[in-house]
Amino acid sequence: MPSDLIAAASLIEHVGGLAPQIALLPIGAYHPESFRHVHMGPDEAIKAFRDLRAKWLVPMHYGTFKLSFEEMDEPPRWLLEIAALENLTKQIKILDEGVPMVF
Repeated sequence: MPSDLIAAASLIEHVGGLAPQIALLPIGAYHPESFRHVHMGPDEAIKAFRDLRAKWLVPMHYGTFKLSFEEMDEPPRWLLEIAALENLTKQIKILDEGVPMVF
């Protein structure tokens, strides 16, 4: 289990079951599979989002530096594919740099 996912599970325990409004979850640097013990991918971010019972998922930690072997644009693309399959598209907010977002 990636340390990111362990942190999300730990958060659930510490907030006494309260769901956050916004879950800022990392989605990059997950390939090759050996990186998964440290980083979560979009698939695990969706699981953490569901576990946290947050209203919004804002992905982070992707597309700035080439840290692993997936394509730079793959993490948000894969996240949106999974979200579409799980009927969560409206709950995903991919932010543009420097553009404010009101939730």
